Amino acid sequence: MMARNNLLVAVLACLGLGAAVLPIESVEAQSRAKAYEDDEIPTEVEDGRALLWFRLAKHSDHRWGMDVDIGLGVLIGNVRSSRTKERIPLDKPLWPAVQIAAWDPDANEFLGEGESPRRLRRSQTRSFYIPRKDFFFEDENYRHYLVAVSTGNYVLGGTPNTCFCWGTKWFEVSAGQVINMGIYYVATENGLSYWPELAAFDSADDLAEQNMVADTMRLTPPSSDDTVPSALSNFELTSVEYQDAAYFPNRFGRLVNMMIPDDWEPGQALTLPPSDVDAEPDESL
Repeated sequence: MMARNNLLVAVLACLGLGAAVLPIESVEAQSRAKAYEDDEIPTEVEDGRALLWFRLAKHSDHRWGMDVDIGLGVLIGNVRSSRTKERIPLDKPLWPAVQIAAWDPDANEFLGEGESPRRLRRSQTRSFYIPRKDFFFEDENYRHYLVAVSTGNYVLGGTPNTCFCWGTKWFEVSAGQVINMGIYYVATENGLSYWPELAAFDSADDLAEQNMVADTMRLTPPSSDDTVPSALSNFELTSVEYQDAAYFPNRFGRLVNMMIPDDWEPGQALTLPPSDVDAEPDESL
């Protein structure tokens, strides 16, 4: 992947902000999905659709210090910068965005892409991001989202700058369901995660300087002990059933990484899962 050499990208990479500050459209603007705010929670599920309850954990509340070498590079938009070891608190914490996309499990592919013979129905929810806004409830470390989608299969596709093409999860949605999706902990691999065990993921400085620091994500599955917000108390919740997906094409031209495996322990290095498909990981994009 070619590094982008403009000043803004270099500065954001060194600060450890990366994709977390990219503009994200609302869920409804990108797809046939609907995210409900606190005064919009429905009393029932629309025909042919389901409600997904997501919880996204706080991303980070610090940034790295930065040294910028203006030099002659400013004349051609190639300003060199490097991060320092100083951790600087942010006025407001950063929150992640996670992509949910229609999925074809038979082709191990985004629905309607590549080897997937299926095409999206007119009513089919396409790809959307759970953004930093459009949440219906927030506590100190988590934001809660309720999103209406059409029936079908979906994959946790990644973040605005990273495709989880090397290992992720997919799930099936049936009409009328209200599904507990668990908790998503997104971590940019820059050592700045709010969660100590994820802050251990820290890319080399030269990758940060080239804006090539990828995201990863850890998933906490639903539990019968989960505290359900009062806004959802009238619904009968179903726990999501995730299945593994790995090694699918990087259709969006992003950095490539994997989700953190279920059996990962803090301090372990990430290792790629075994491939059960013919295609090799696509590192060309």
